[in-house]
Amino acid sequence: MPAGPGHYTRAQAASGAAVYTATCQQCHGVNLQGQSGPGLVGAPFRKYVGKAGTVASLYDFIAKQMPADKPGSLTQQQYLDVTAYLLARNGYPAGDVPLTV
Repeated sequence: MPAGPGHYTRAQAASGAAVYTATCQQCHGVNLQGQSGPGLVGAPFRKYVGKAGTVASLYDFIAKQMPADKPGSLTQQQYLDVTAYLLARNGYPAGDVPLTV
């Protein structure tokens, strides 16, 4: 998976927003602020990603462990799109290259 800024598209993040609303929002909140699950923007996101975090590790965690009640139940593309959405919401710039595995 490519690393660095600009490795997801705005369309991919928009698709991820729809997946998030349908499958993630109930635990992580409408604005990703956290509810029964942790917040996914700002300091909580930065704490998870940390210095060693990569887009690949973020995707891997989401794809293997989310949604908490049905891990691995989304398609690979849905997991990529949600990852792109989280990157977008945390200020990582979009580019012309979609996020891939």
